[in-house]
Amino acid sequence: MLADVTFHEVYGLSLNIRDIDPSYTMGEMARKKKEVIDRLRKEGILDLNKLLPLPLVPQRVAVISSPTAAGYGDFFNQLDNNPHGYKFVHTLFPALMQGQEAEKSVISALQEIGRGKDAFDVVVIIRGGGSVIDLNCFDGYPLASSIAKFPLPVITGIGHEKDDTVVDITAHTKLKTPTAVAEFLISGLRSFEESVLNIHDRVHRHTERFLKDERYRLDAIVQRISFIPVRISAFHTNKIAVLQRDLDDRTTRLLKKEENRINATEQAVKHLNPENVLRRGYSITRYKGHILKDASLPKKWAVIETVLGNGQLTSIVQERKEKDKSEQKQTDTLLPGFE
Repeated sequence: MLADVTFHEVYGLSLNIRDIDPSYTMGEMARKKKEVIDRLRKEGILDLNKLLPLPLVPQRVAVISSPTAAGYGDFFNQLDNNPHGYKFVHTLFPALMQGQEAEKSVISALQEIGRGKDAFDVVVIIRGGGSVIDLNCFDGYPLASSIAKFPLPVITGIGHEKDDTVVDITAHTKLKTPTAVAEFLISGLRSFEESVLNIHDRVHRHTERFLKDERYRLDAIVQRISFIPVRISAFHTNKIAVLQRDLDDRTTRLLKKEENRINATEQAVKHLNPENVLRRGYSITRYKGHILKDASLPKKWAVIETVLGNGQLTSIVQERKEKDKSEQKQTDTLLPGFE
């Protein structure tokens, strides 16, 4: 603290404060930050956004940033000029990234994105770094709570190397810089493309082996036929024709059988797709990040998440009703192996 001591013959001594070193407030900031984290953990929402699945191909990106921030320019340049030629659609929702109004500004941007959430895959919050005091706006409970309960995965890259803000802790994925966020999205698309290419290669190799085996079998039959004397009876000629037709029929049936098996497998995979199961009226309930199978696990007032076919619900347990052992045993007998 910088101050001057002055003396006035009427008013006496006085202390005039000219400046205050902000480092003296760091202890108080750390205490408030811990209180926010403890509150979020007590409410059961600290890791809520992390439970959301990342899309396989996250190409539609809602960006919360200052339009003049250097970090924003680095982010979309890295995204748009990626070496793989992937196409991203990124929409900017301008917000203040520091100062007293920053928290309200970011929350307002989140609310706007939430109203059109079906148009986006992920939300990205980025800025160009700054001091601990500059980033104090990302340690408040209202903003951290909004991110924890947001219906889309939130990825942060606010450029702070030394410590994580509360927003970083509640977000789905935290990265240090806007460029790192862009690389993360690009790597997600690259991983998906490699998986598709691997499946294509396996199918291609399997088809080639199958055709090669059938070609060898056909060549062997042709070679055996070539040793038959030129003067051959009509009986043997007809027999060869029958064998040829039989070979053609067997090959056709085998190919059809393989095609039916592949189609059946594809239908089974589609039928068992969790999204299709949810659309038929089923739901998945998670507690502390795990699928909930036992009604006795969550305590009263615990927070649970239910995923439905068209969205998800966050609930607080007020009452539990468990089946008795005889009823549970009867249910297990009627539905063996069902979970």
